[in-house]
Amino acid sequence: MKYLKYGLYAILGLVALCAAAAAYIAAAFDPNAYRPELQRLVKEKTGRTLAIDGDIRLTYFPQIGVRLGRATLSERASDAEFAGVDGMRVALALLPLLRKQVVVDDVTVEGLRVRLTKGRDGKTNVDDLVAESRETAPAQGPARGAPTAPAIGLDVRGIHVSNARFSYQDEQTGARYAVSGLSFRIRHLAPGVPARFDLATDASSSAPPLDLHAQASGALDADFAHQTFRVAGLRLGVTGSAANVTGLRANLGADLEAQPAARTYQLSGLKLDLAWTMGSDKFDARVELPALALRGDALSVEQLVATVGGGVAGFRPAVAKLAVPKLDADLRRQTANADLAATVDESNLEARLGVAGFARPFLRFDASIDKLNLDRYLPQEQSGAAGQQPAGAARPERPFDLSPLKALNLDGRLRIGELIASNVKAEDVRIDVKAENGRIDLDPLAANLYQGSVKGRIGIDANQNRFVLRQNLSGVSIGPLLHDALRRDLLEGRGDVGIDVTAAGDTVSALKRSLSGNAKASLRDGAIKGIDLARSIRSAANALSFRKDVESAASSAEKTDFTQFSASFTIRNGRAHNDDLSVKSPFLRVSGAGDVDLAAGAVDYLARASIVATAAGQGGEEAAGLAGLTVPVRVSGPFASLKYRLELGSVLAEPSKRRLQEQKEALKSRLQEKLLGGSAAGGAQPSQAAPGAQKPEDELKKKLKDLLR
Repeated sequence: MKYLKYGLYAILGLVALCAAAAAYIAAAFDPNAYRPELQRLVKEKTGRTLAIDGDIRLTYFPQIGVRLGRATLSERASDAEFAGVDGMRVALALLPLLRKQVVVDDVTVEGLRVRLTKGRDGKTNVDDLVAESRETAPAQGPARGAPTAPAIGLDVRGIHVSNARFSYQDEQTGARYAVSGLSFRIRHLAPGVPARFDLATDASSSAPPLDLHAQASGALDADFAHQTFRVAGLRLGVTGSAANVTGLRANLGADLEAQPAARTYQLSGLKLDLAWTMGSDKFDARVELPALALRGDALSVEQLVATVGGGVAGFRPAVAKLAVPKLDADLRRQTANADLAATVDESNLEARLGVAGFARPFLRFDASIDKLNLDRYLPQEQSGAAGQQPAGAARPERPFDLSPLKALNLDGRLRIGELIASNVKAEDVRIDVKAENGRIDLDPLAANLYQGSVKGRIGIDANQNRFVLRQNLSGVSIGPLLHDALRRDLLEGRGDVGIDVTAAGDTVSALKRSLSGNAKASLRDGAIKGIDLARSIRSAANALSFRKDVESAASSAEKTDFTQFSASFTIRNGRAHNDDLSVKSPFLRVSGAGDVDLAAGAVDYLARASIVATAAGQGGEEAAGLAGLTVPVRVSGPFASLKYRLELGSVLAEPSKRRLQEQKEALKSRLQEKLLGGSAAGGAQPSQAAPGAQKPEDELKKKLKDLLR
């Protein structure tokens, strides 16, 4: 900004120089005769070349005026143009001068242009002009008691600047900034008289990319004697693009007052309407600010209200309203404190904020939200898209970017009455947040959910895209939790679950593949959903003699009840391994080992279901004949379509095979004795059995089936 100030100094100097030249020439009556002398003085004092093309024309009555044609001022010790005008006219009313009043009837400047540069050595092309202005400035004011000239009133009846251009180039960074097509008109600028003005211009820059058109109007009341300036009814409109924002439209209305000598600035009645597009995402906003005051280093804001609407493509639109009843800031100490209230859809937020340091702000906050549904702001599901999308046409996974989190520097507390996230519902959520150097810790993170509670920590390292999750769930009803979180009915029961895992990556699939750590669960009075092991074993008993496996798909109507369930998992690179499953019920005891591929969402697990040697509970007397029998159950497939296979063929290869064989031999022996005994009593030989009588082998099979039914 200081270079812009220097540029303005240069512009004012050029205008003053031209005005002084006009006055000097008018007094000498032959202005063109003194042109060489004027150029020599400029060269001697500044080392720059002043060129004035064409004749200088004067008027005397009823106005004293001068008109210049094209004029240029070069760079120091160079012929390159620094500033110039295509034409200028200044006219003074003659009669007011007799009353010690300067009435500028008209000032017209055409094609004013200034080129500012900063070299690779850090020096600018106005450094010499600034240094000279400091050297020629008076060391002190007039001596005390010295007579002062009476003030001369200044009255400018019109200023018109057309097609002005200003540019700035930084050769160190390569940045370029430009204002072009500037048109400015002000009517009747005088103390106590509001002067209407209009302005229009185009602005552009290379870093950040900027291409804007702006228009402004209002009424300026300038009191130079008391250094007070007021702008009433300011209207500003901006259109164009900036960085990755396109379709920008902004309209602002406000009243301004400035007292630079007292370092006091006030803004009132501000209303700002905005609309912009980022890619395919469209937004709009409205800001209302009744009062803003800057007095020295103290900034105060009252009753700021901002409303933002719109949304990202593929997401549900949202409307947010922010109210800041009071904001106080100390610019010298770089501190600020504010109370705010916000409404986002059905969520209401209240917060107290504090900021220290503006270059790299440190934020403290204490906030509460009555209810928050984060799923509302996730991408909307495209109905039917999965079924209509051809195989192999899946969209490539988009990586997520955590780099914006690296700038966070904060310490705060957040309380949420009701929270929905990934369809999981929680209440009385309590989160303490700390962020510094790209590391964010949510510790503790606690809540009540599904008839139990959860407490733990989430850590995020934005420098390495690394996540840490440690959570302990106590007394949680696991069935509704899994149904809401995974949309699957896999397990019922209530108890404790512990999770301690880490993951790293910039996509969801990469996080799943890198997942490592451990987990454990201990439940009671629940059920394994998808299969009724007791019924399946009883119905498959006939298959034992034929050595056949039985496979079935998971059914939501079936379940295996248990009184106790416990399991622990070791997780490495997205695969969870378990070998200590323990499930107990009055009828069954289940153990097992296997893997769950979390990245692929698939299971490969072998459970062993053993029949309890009791007639009580499930199975009754029917199960007594199967007591001690162990049946391997293979669980496999993706989560969405699990398969259960009872590996009955392997049962006969186990020790139970010997027991069944012994039972068959004993039955066969008893049947033979009975049959042989009956033959002897009747005088018939075994080979001559009565017609229709069953063979011993068939009788044995029938008895075995009855036993295992």
